[in-house]
Amino acid sequence: MTELSAIFLRLVLAAAAAAGAMTGCRASPAPLLASRIHPLAEGEERLVPEFDPARRREVLDALGDMAAGRESSAASGPGPVPKGRVRWSDVPLAVAAACRDVEAVVVRKVEEEKGRRYRFKLRSVEDWPGELVVRRVDGPPGYTAEAWFGYFPEHPPCAARRTALLSALSAQLKAYGRKRGFDDGP
Repeated sequence: MTELSAIFLRLVLAAAAAAGAMTGCRASPAPLLASRIHPLAEGEERLVPEFDPARRREVLDALGDMAAGRESSAASGPGPVPKGRVRWSDVPLAVAAACRDVEAVVVRKVEEEKGRRYRFKLRSVEDWPGELVVRRVDGPPGYTAEAWFGYFPEHPPCAARRTALLSALSAQLKAYGRKRGFDDGP
């Protein structure tokens, strides 16, 4: 190495040391809280889970039972829907699944009659408009459904798609009913 290269190398190292000494080691700034990035709107409240000692003990016991592989009554939740009934809260998910089965998609969901009726605007793979109306009823099976597809709903391909959708919806609601879930009412 030439003398000029050695001097240049010492100069660069000295400059790097001086720069490090001037800036020093600083802690990085604290991360921003999500509430500072997305502040609450006026009137919104922040939910803070607070357990009384009894509820806290119940939750810890349920978690301990689950970790040990035991079933806990506190953690088991409600059971499947009684035979011949549907869980009303499963309707939007069942409709989306039924639409996938018949090559259609939900474009919009409208809840009507204080939650006792859903109106789904649909679009088929052929770009046909469609509509599905599901009403909550008191007797079994717990709902009625009406559907149509296309500009001429009685045209055989449109009628076949409607029949397939209603069958798929019934099958999906039964499948969801076999799963455990939290019901929003009878």
